[in-house]
Amino acid sequence: MEPKTPGDEYRDFSTLSGIMEYFNKVPFETFKKELNEWFIKELPKKRPDLISTDGKNRIPPELSKLVAKIFKIAEEKDQSNLN
Repeated sequence: MEPKTPGDEYRDFSTLSGIMEYFNKVPFETFKKELNEWFIKELPKKRPDLISTDGKNRIPPELSKLVAKIFKIAEEKDQSNLN
């Protein structure tokens, strides 16, 4: 069993509203780290075709670029909320 972190009781990455709710409750770096960890953990279950036989992910480069852009925009939004 995984140890619980303080945000576990309301962390729900299965829906966009859950993701956005968590985004608004934790520091951006925590959000980014935990969402990435959740995605990598769920990838073999949801998209086994994106996992190679040696267990490494085969995420298309375009998807990686899109995710990086989304995180950049989210970080900018987070920074603007701090000002």
